[in-house]
Amino acid sequence: LKHRQRFSSLLTKSKIKKTIATSALRYGQDLNVTRYTTQSDGTKRRITLDLPPTSTADQTEHPIAEPADVWSNFDSGCSIRLLCPHQQSDDVHTLLSALELEFGCMVGSNAYLTPP
Repeated sequence: LKHRQRFSSLLTKSKIKKTIATSALRYGQDLNVTRYTTQSDGTKRRITLDLPPTSTADQTEHPIAEPADVWSNFDSGCSIRLLCPHQQSDDVHTLLSALELEFGCMVGSNAYLTPP
């Protein structure tokens, strides 16, 4: 219990809001908006609400996540999943780097912000 709050400021909701507002995060590359539904047989199924990418012969383009759309979905009960949050957060990057040194292997992470 002594260290319960050790990582409480590592990646806060306000830091996530700022990142989404100031970075051109792309659906499917940098973040997902997702929710779970219960099927008629009682199993839960994840549904990802990302806008689909567009493809040409040369490349696939993932759409930029508009902050208003992301937060509207969050307010409707969806979770925000940050893929590779260390790319936007120096604090997370520092933690993962320390873990890599300690364990001697690559370390990655996802971060979930789920409504209460």
